[in-house]
Amino acid sequence: MTIYEQISDQFCRVVHTNLKIPLSYCETRSHWKFSKSIDTMIFFYTLSFGILRVILHFIDLVNIYFRGMRLRRPSNLLILRGENSRGFRVLKHLLMLKAWILVIYGMVFIKPHYINPFVVLSIIILTIDVFVLVLDILRKARIPLDRRVTLWEMMLNLCCVFYVQWILKQQIQY
Repeated sequence: MTIYEQISDQFCRVVHTNLKIPLSYCETRSHWKFSKSIDTMIFFYTLSFGILRVILHFIDLVNIYFRGMRLRRPSNLLILRGENSRGFRVLKHLLMLKAWILVIYGMVFIKPHYINPFVVLSIIILTIDVFVLVLDILRKARIPLDRRVTLWEMMLNLCCVFYVQWILKQQIQY
């Protein structure tokens, strides 16, 4: 039994006991067949990062809702301040939370069409972030390192999700 099958069995056991999903719906070992080890690595990277992002988006939502301490620096945008910024951040985190949950569901149960909302939302958010970054460059504002890293992380995740979606579509065809 490979490590992949062990992880799959553990996931199946957790889904069965905690979510009361029958084992017949949960057995994915016969469906997940990766042709290369890089496919397996990218698949599990994306799956584990998706779970992490769900947790972090949920924490950010709770933090914004209770107006707790800021996890990020305050926005230095001229257009969005105070309640407007808070409202957009809540909307962004809520939509991305739902999108990552759909990505995880689509990956686990091999349904690549559930990944499409994440792709659309990520492209929209990435476009807005790049537009704001260009505005900051034109204003000659200082761009913090965490903001640049966040943009690279979003692009890397989007590429990995695209690749996983392609892998899942290939598995459905064969």
